[in-house]
Formats: sequence, structure tokens, C-alpha cells
Amino acid sequence: RVAVAAALAAIGPLTTCARASASLYESCRGLRSQVPDEYRRAVEPFVDPLCGALAEGHWGLFVAVVLNALCYLPSVANPQRWSISKRTLSHERLLRYQLAHANFPHFAGNMLTLLAVGTEVSTALRCNQPLLLALYVFSGWCGGFLAARLSPHEHVGASGSVSGVIVA
Repeated sequence: RVAVAAALAAIGPLTTCARASASLYESCRGLRSQVPDEYRRAVEPFVDPLCGALAEGHWGLFVAVVLNALCYLPSVANPQRWSISKRTLSHERLLRYQLAHANFPHFAGNMLTLLAVGTEVSTALRCNQPLLLALYVFSGWCGGFLAARLSPHEHVGASGSVSGVIVA
């Protein structure tokens, strides 16, 4: 309970965007020095938009992008475990496929689009981050379900989730 309380205190109120925090933004940007050199070029385009979203209180976007980033390499290494199709349709797969991407351009396009559009949607939702995350997951679930039911191919990616945020 103490850890949860500390985490909630660190991110601030769940449904209110904070005024941009310069210190949080700079602290976040400072973490890129911890990224191994071989990944730094790939990470660089995400640093400013991701840290900016977090500093402005859009922590739901931060969580979505970080989860996608953490799952990127495992999903590329074993795409059959992460993809969705008629044959593999399940609730677990409908959640997991949203965190998998076919390649780095697919990942980068989805996440940069989410960051660009997501802050506006988050603000329109009165910065209700749990609602934003619910919209993101529900949109991805619906997109994956329809893709699996209507297509004979396997699918991966946050495109359904990001599309739902764009439409909102």
C-alpha cells in the first residue's frame, strides 16, 4: 500500500493534468544517458514528446508508450506468441497483440502518433488518465477482434488502439 501511495503521489492526481513541470521534464530527459549507445538513435525521437506528456500530467500516455517499448523486442523475437488471428483469438491475445509491432517503423509510427494526438484527447477528456487508458485498451481490443474475425492473416500492433484515440 505504501508503494501504491508513493506512486500516486509521484504522478499526481489521476484525473487532472498538472501544469508542465520543468524539473520533471529535465529529469525525464536526463534518463536518456542511461540508454545504451546502440539504442540511443532509436530512442531519441521519443524523448521530448514522451517527457513532455509526462511533465504535463498525461501519465496514461507515458504508461502506454513505455509498455509498448518494453514489449517491442520480445514481440519481434517471437511474433507468433503476440499476434492475433481467428485461430488464436482470446482475451489474453487481444490485450497482448496491442503491445506487439511488426518492425521498428510500425512501432515508431504508432507511438509518435499516440503522443501527438493523445495529449489533445487527454485534455479533451479533462485529463482523466484512467479513462484515456480504458479508451486505448478498449479500442485495441475491438480493432483486434474485428481484424481476427474478418481477416485470414495474423495481426500485431497498437494501430487499433491508436485509431480509437484518434477518433475520440
